[in-house]
Amino acid sequence: MDAAVFPAVVFGAIAGIWLLKRIPQRLFNIITLILAAAAAIRFYFSFARP
Repeated sequence: MDAAVFPAVVFGAIAGIWLLKRIPQRLFNIITLILAAAAAIRFYFSFARP
């Protein structure tokens, strides 16, 4: 599974650098925090099931 996700990680890193150059820093930070919170919530509920 880790090797299968690697291309998505590389794409996400490149997209993040591209976006950072095109949008204001504050907006980038807000988007990043929202996506990180969504990932944390999804991660929590994926392990909360018995």
